[in-house]
Amino acid sequence: MTISELSVKHAKNKTVKKLFYLLPLRKLDISSKNKMNIKTILFLTIFLIISSWANAQILIKKSEKIVNINGKEYYLHTVEKGQTLFSISKTYNVDVRDIYEANPELENTLSSGQKIYIPTHRIHSIQFGSESNNLHKHQVAKGETLYGLAKKYNISIEAIRAANTGLEDGLIEGMEIIIPDFESTNKKTEPQTKTYENGGQGKPEKGYFEFQERNHETIYELAIRYRVSVDSILFLNPGLGEQLSKGEIIKIPNNPTKKGFITHNIAQRITINRLARNYGLSQEEIQKANPYISRQLQPGQTIKIPLPPLKNIESEITPPPEIYTIEENKKTYTPPVTSKDLCAQIPAAQTFDIALLIPLYFDELVEKTITTPSTSKQDKIPNSKSFQFIKFYEGFRLAVDSLEKVGLEARIHVFNVEEDVSQAQQCLKNPALKKMDLIVGPFFNSSFRIVAEFALKHKIPIINPLSTKSDVINDNPFVIKVIPNEKRIYNTIAEFISYKLSDSKIFIARQSKMRDEEHIINLRSALFENLENRWQQIVEFNIQNDSLSVFNREALKERPNVIIVYSENKVVILDLLRKLNLIRNRYDITVIGLPDWLEMEGLDFNHLGNLNTHFPAAEFADYHSEEVKKFVRRFREYYFTDPDAYAFKGFDTGIFFLSALMNFGSNFMTCLPYHDIPLLYSNYKFITDNENGFENQSWKILRLSNYRLYEVPVPVRR
Repeated sequence: MTISELSVKHAKNKTVKKLFYLLPLRKLDISSKNKMNIKTILFLTIFLIISSWANAQILIKKSEKIVNINGKEYYLHTVEKGQTLFSISKTYNVDVRDIYEANPELENTLSSGQKIYIPTHRIHSIQFGSESNNLHKHQVAKGETLYGLAKKYNISIEAIRAANTGLEDGLIEGMEIIIPDFESTNKKTEPQTKTYENGGQGKPEKGYFEFQERNHETIYELAIRYRVSVDSILFLNPGLGEQLSKGEIIKIPNNPTKKGFITHNIAQRITINRLARNYGLSQEEIQKANPYISRQLQPGQTIKIPLPPLKNIESEITPPPEIYTIEENKKTYTPPVTSKDLCAQIPAAQTFDIALLIPLYFDELVEKTITTPSTSKQDKIPNSKSFQFIKFYEGFRLAVDSLEKVGLEARIHVFNVEEDVSQAQQCLKNPALKKMDLIVGPFFNSSFRIVAEFALKHKIPIINPLSTKSDVINDNPFVIKVIPNEKRIYNTIAEFISYKLSDSKIFIARQSKMRDEEHIINLRSALFENLENRWQQIVEFNIQNDSLSVFNREALKERPNVIIVYSENKVVILDLLRKLNLIRNRYDITVIGLPDWLEMEGLDFNHLGNLNTHFPAAEFADYHSEEVKKFVRRFREYYFTDPDAYAFKGFDTGIFFLSALMNFGSNFMTCLPYHDIPLLYSNYKFITDNENGFENQSWKILRLSNYRLYEVPVPVRR
């Protein structure tokens, strides 16, 4: 078992049986040929048959037993063989998420005889978090989006989100949401200018001011100081961590509450004591403000956080940077517009055309489907290459659906392009391709180069989803390579050491003097750049010849010791880890391995854990995170199977680049360095020299602890 497999197994607890594969054909636009051939029609027919079989639900009898828990009524349902959460939810006319919320301990699979609680009515509705007196309730109609409601009520999407928690999955027909400041936003009065104590001016409708972190505070301390909720700060600052970094620019909502408390929505299980410590309060203070809560807080609960007496906080507000007053001449000065300023401007709404050039392998799928007997014990269809890339499409499609709920208008055009370059050439004959706002793929380098030349000629951004070779961006400023630069891995290791282990002594363990010399040179160069005047604290030794004699002679007992092991030889690695484990009680040791270690079978997990082992990784999905769990549930609900690496890649690609189109318009490429949103599987930090294309520079650092992988946040140097 590899380290990656161990982490996933530990996260899931139980192996989820893959029921079937289902492609959402109702949204698929096959454009590789003007007319579908007979094999294509056969392929679609087969999928429709599979879909019909899959959607045929087992007849489920609705339970008549109703129980009352904490004032709420639930059906007590006993699971029978063959029943799924999806089929049960349809029987009781509730959302799958409602069942998860009513049964927090529920695993991914059901067992016969298991008893679960089903809400007697839908509970997946919005919790109102606004404290404004000018409110209007709106019942969501079929097809309504946040974008449409924002236009209808003449307010921003952000204002609606800030007033309603629980909108992560979009709007649901029939739910009620709060429209904040309904009366004031519909008055035809001119916006007034607000003057701050230091002379700065700004318009109140902006909704926030910018704060520069100076004292390594936490997000909870900011919430208390400025009398706003943590959720509202996180909404304005996606990806913000609990601990803030010095110099970090943070947006603070400009609507402090006048009440004696703010609210905190519980996202995951936490104790009152832990929550109190986060806010710098005592457990008794939290308990007094919430007399009916238990010590263990559950997801979905809303907790009151008591505040100190109200004081004037406007003197602490930093004026917005766009406009300020120069006292000497009493006139307004507007700073010159930078590229970042341009990227901050909201483009006009438009409909985007996206081309997805993906290998579907129609011929292979049809052949395997026809030749596989229906009575075969082994289903061969899921093993075909087609299903690998269909998973990418399904993840991408989920991203589109998510963004459509917040205002995206896009047409997705799917072209079948496999390894054969003739398919790519045939695809380019389609006149519609010239009008695309974005091209994703092809997935093979031979075909990609042909389409990339076409994209350059017509000035269309094109994404390479899988290539590790940096030369795909050469001489083409419209290519975007999402797999990170391999050389950047050394910078990531150096940045991690500088950030987390700045006082450590560093060792580079290698197999031989000449082996992989270029990589060692790059590693030394990165360490030298990041560690500045601490170059003399780096020691190299040969793993096989020197054994650990050099390390024992040079290692420090009073400070940490970092060993960067540059080896892909399993025998050599196992021997080194064994020897280091024998002396780990004498030294503080942190081992840093290579990405290949994550997929290497036979490594001793105890040794790796004892040595505080870290690994660079281009991609990683934390199955313990709430966002990943939510994605897995949605993927199963849509497609009745688990997402794989291709599904995560497809979702991240769609979310990142389609949101960039929404935020910056068709010319989004110049704004890629300023587009920073949290992803599930990858990290994207793009750079370019303006002559070549954009290349991702971001690697992750993972740590193995308690048989589980954790991502370690590391600031990225630009």
